[in-house]
Amino acid sequence: MEPKKMKLSGHTLKKIINTPLNAIGFELVRKASGAGMATWIERLKLAKKLGFSPRVIVDGGAFTGGWSRDVSRIFSGAHIVTVEPNPYVQDDIRRNISHIQPTPIVLNVALGESPGKASLNIWRDVTTDTGASLLTHVTGRANKAIEVEVDTLDSIARQTNLMPDFVKLDLQGAELASLKGATQVLKHAELMMIEFGCLEAYEGRTTPRDLLELMYENDYCLYDIVDCHYRPYDGALTGGDFIFVKNSSDLRKHKGWD
Repeated sequence: MEPKKMKLSGHTLKKIINTPLNAIGFELVRKASGAGMATWIERLKLAKKLGFSPRVIVDGGAFTGGWSRDVSRIFSGAHIVTVEPNPYVQDDIRRNISHIQPTPIVLNVALGESPGKASLNIWRDVTTDTGASLLTHVTGRANKAIEVEVDTLDSIARQTNLMPDFVKLDLQGAELASLKGATQVLKHAELMMIEFGCLEAYEGRTTPRDLLELMYENDYCLYDIVDCHYRPYDGALTGGDFIFVKNSSDLRKHKGWD
């Protein structure tokens, strides 16, 4: 006999999703169109329609360059800087972004609070592990640890002479350290898209509260929460991406509802 599949009502699913969001002061509300939670691509396309047009974009935690490729299709002509510490995916990055103009700058470094060296921990295949991190994981020792160069966002902006208007950070729990090395970048960037995690998967990982406090202290506000994902065990929110914008951004000018 096949096991019966449990169906969740819209009300029940909403309650499951909202439980972790309520803890940080937010509530998920279904859009009138019924489209559900936005993806980062949908959100950025709308931001473009509203006038957001970054000249310089930093892709922090570029992995194989897929995000840079996709964002270049939205903001054609933007100068992209990819930052990825894993040496085994650099050829993939260059292949995925080879068509982009102007030619992106590809940096094989990790982002941190100060320049130096660190250990990049990789638990699975070195070319496909999206969970590689400067932090250790609660599951135990990594299969491979590679010494990598660390630089700051501020230093990269100075060296390239490219101050970003838009920064994306996907650093597997090490986002807070990179933001502490971005004093000047945080004064300039109009939009920041930063991965957040709710599970204590990495030792000392950045928390949603860490991000909210630091970004609000630097004159940003939370603009959207996109691409959320949930674990099968209990439907709990495991992470997603926060999108922050400067309070002075044109994206914040309209104060009405319609």
